[in-house]
Amino acid sequence: MTGDSPVESHEDDAVRLPGWARVVLGVGLAWHLFAIVVAPASVAPSSPLVRRAWDVTSPYSRALYLNHGYRFFAPDPPDYSTLLRFDVESPDLAKDADRVERPGLEYGDGTASLTIPSRGIQPRLLYHRHFMLCEQLFTLQGAPEEEFERWVESLCR
Repeated sequence: MTGDSPVESHEDDAVRLPGWARVVLGVGLAWHLFAIVVAPASVAPSSPLVRRAWDVTSPYSRALYLNHGYRFFAPDPPDYSTLLRFDVESPDLAKDADRVERPGLEYGDGTASLTIPSRGIQPRLLYHRHFMLCEQLFTLQGAPEEEFERWVESLCR
C-alpha cells in the first residue's frame, strides 16, 4: 500500500527548555533520586559514608516525608513490635448496653483496654496507620517532654 499522505511533523511545536533549565531540572531529579536511595540505605547497620549522606539529605527527605517506615522493613528488622495500650477505668463501663465491639478492645469489670495495632482492624490501611503511629512513638523515646507533647497534640487534632 503506497499512500501519498504526508506525515505531520510536530518538532516545531515542541516546547524546548533552555540549557540552564535542563541542567537545573537534571540536578534536581538527581538529588531527589539520591535522597530516595539514601533513606533506606541509612538504616542501621550502614556504613559511615551512607550515614554522612543521610545527614546531608535528611532535611529534604523529612520535608517531603521520604523516610517513612524503613526501620521496620530494613534488612535487619527489629524482633519486637511497639504496641500501645490504653486502660480506662469508669463505673459507666459496667453497663453492657454501652459497650462497642472492636478489634483490640477488651472489657473488664468497670474497665476497658484498647491495644493498637490490632491485627483484626479493618480496613488493612487503618492497621498500617496504627502500626506506623506506634513505631513513630518508639522513635520519641528519650526525646524532650515538650517534643513528645507536641506529637501527642498533633494526633489529637
